[in-house]
Amino acid sequence: MTNNDNVISLSPAEAALDGLPERLLSARELGKMLGCSRASLDRYEKADSRFPRRIHLSPQKCGWRLTEAMAFIEAKEADAAA
Repeated sequence: MTNNDNVISLSPAEAALDGLPERLLSARELGKMLGCSRASLDRYEKADSRFPRRIHLSPQKCGWRLTEAMAFIEAKEADAAA
């Protein structure tokens, strides 16, 4: 007997990553996903509260969570479709 009230549906991006450790994207990878430059990443981060926040790994290196980047893209697509 299954209880459908406790079923959690995953987005396609989350389903693809289910069971894998969280992947961090470099600025280059995130820029390539979004089709923008590093400077544009900085502008997005300041202007849009939904944009994923960077994770500082060292004084010279930062990364962004892939799942947060995918959620941002999906939100932008939903905004465009509305």
